[in-house]
Amino acid sequence: MIGHRLPQPFAYHAAAVPSRRRIAYCLAVALLATGAACTKGEPQASSTATSTGGGPVTSNESVAFVRGKYRYTFNGIVASLGLEGSTGGLDIENGSGAELAAPVIYAIGQDGTRYEATVESAAPIADGDSASLTVTFPAAVKPDTVGLIILSFGSDNVGAFAPVAAAGSSPSP
Repeated sequence: MIGHRLPQPFAYHAAAVPSRRRIAYCLAVALLATGAACTKGEPQASSTATSTGGGPVTSNESVAFVRGKYRYTFNGIVASLGLEGSTGGLDIENGSGAELAAPVIYAIGQDGTRYEATVESAAPIADGDSASLTVTFPAAVKPDTVGLIILSFGSDNVGAFAPVAAAGSSPSP
């Protein structure tokens, strides 16, 4: 609609504000925004960073993984899975501060298919306790076909297992 005017209470009209004034306004807003982060004369801590290792890997060294070995560690829960063929041992240590529901595991194959595992004798794990269980996947799941293995306790999905790096193959800091 050419010639259509905005309602009267609308006070801004682009042609009425010179471009220099718009630029100055934008710069003033940007300066005020960055000025809010100032320390107002208080001494600042040193910004010198030191490397203690443990940061992201920034080298191009190759890392070898142990075939069929996976580990999950988070929030006081440590779980290790050793998979030989479609069957494996699952060891869980519960240091989470709460009882964990019975463990449930599934894998996503490299083909994108979800495969549920059977966890024999699965039961809740009290805080401070551990469990050693046997896990059986469908025949299509093997160390060479696994894309991702997920750990849950009851209906609480806690995360994915990571492959275990072979001794001496991790890049050094």
